Amino acid sequence: MSRKLLPLLAIAQFTVILGLAWKIHDLENRPTASSAAETSSRSGKANSTRPDSTVSAGNTPREPSPSESGPLDPQQAAALLAQNRKSEKNLTLRANRAAALIRRLCQSGYAKEAWDLIDPEYGVERNRALEAYFGSAGISAAEFSSRTTGLDTGDRSAALRGYLGQYSARELATLDLSPINFSERLEQGALIDTLNKLLSGSGENGIQDASTANLLLSKAAEWTGANKLRMEDFGNLLKADKNQDHFAQWAITMTLPEEMRMADHTYNGVQPQLIRQMTREDPERMMTMAMTGGGPEERYMHIAFAEWLEADNASAKRWYDSREGSLDTEQQDRTAVAFMRYYVRYGEYERGLEWYNKISGDNWKSALAYEQRNALNGIKKKTEASGK
Repeated sequence: MSRKLLPLLAIAQFTVILGLAWKIHDLENRPTASSAAETSSRSGKANSTRPDSTVSAGNTPREPSPSESGPLDPQQAAALLAQNRKSEKNLTLRANRAAALIRRLCQSGYAKEAWDLIDPEYGVERNRALEAYFGSAGISAAEFSSRTTGLDTGDRSAALRGYLGQYSARELATLDLSPINFSERLEQGALIDTLNKLLSGSGENGIQDASTANLLLSKAAEWTGANKLRMEDFGNLLKADKNQDHFAQWAITMTLPEEMRMADHTYNGVQPQLIRQMTREDPERMMTMAMTGGGPEERYMHIAFAEWLEADNASAKRWYDSREGSLDTEQQDRTAVAFMRYYVRYGEYERGLEWYNKISGDNWKSALAYEQRNALNGIKKKTEASGK
């Protein structure tokens, strides 16, 4: 063997021997399970290796996750919130994690402390934390009203989303919201969004049956009557409902205060839109309702018949021909209005004017002045064109 290699071989042998010596030292000084428990007991510290622990060795808080569960005390929550604000640059993720911590703290029985830990500065973290707090603090509507007094509109809107979002559709339908004042549009928006989500069937609490939809829409009608929602808001909730037919929705709409229903726009309002939809579902049933004297549907007979003419012209004409002799003056006027508008819309101006001339009511003729002018202008243009 070369003399040059001898020193290198000696160094390698010494390194192996030193490594073995350290391994033996570690084995001799490794604590046993019993000695570890004794040490932990003497130090007075809880075992930090439990699965739901939110604090790692050395009491350094690790980043919180919205998926975590289990009890949390105020000191842990405060440390984790501070660490979250310091280390997380993604504002949405930071807000979601803060909300999860506030929710966990409330669920652990520290709602008062959770309130004090909500970020006082305006922003997405505060909004999400307010939603989480009011959705998990277990407070009543009266307590909600008291707690949100003095908050600005944006804060109250976020609080409402959390408070209302904790309930199922059936729970919400029995909820007394009278202590809560929905005076601002943002606050009404929180209620609308919650109802819309439930009625459309989205989310884990989304409605999947007609019975529950009926309960919640009936409650929405009650809130509309109490001016917590507007008439157009109620109309949008009707559109969101996918579980009931439009005749069931009409029955609920009829529970609104009469003055509110009478103020609804007679052509493009909530009620005429429902009339058109009911006509599409069952035109003969709709027309029977519209011909019932004194019923609320009577004032929409012309709209229902116009929709039928548009959707199935032949069957609508057959229905009219079979009943023409039994219609009273007002019903004759309303069907004539529908015929007149139909023919003018499709350029049959002469036929449109024929139906216009059958109308006896001056109010109806005044209401159709625009269509009459269109018909006369259309006839004039046709005459001029044919003379060239």
